[in-house]
Amino acid sequence: MHSGTADSGHYYSFIKDRENPESGKWYEMNDAMVRDFDPKEIAAECFGGEDTFTGYNMMQMKSVRYRNAYLLFYERKTPIEVVDEEVQEAEKSNQA
Repeated sequence: MHSGTADSGHYYSFIKDRENPESGKWYEMNDAMVRDFDPKEIAAECFGGEDTFTGYNMMQMKSVRYRNAYLLFYERKTPIEVVDEEVQEAEKSNQA
């Protein structure tokens, strides 16, 4: 996530618990702060737009959200078997 403008801002992440995927838990990792995060909020947190809130004088006010998703990571679900030719040759030599 990037919060700010093209000139300056702050980066933080939303992360799914990969060690316990059955839990479905997500976290916001923002510097030293780590908190539970509801993935239903991803659109509101990641795609900019406007917020509407009630000010101290009970007037409805709008503000611009300067939060936008910045990076996208893909994860391979099945491992790739990487075979190092030198390791293969060494194994063949040891078997001979």
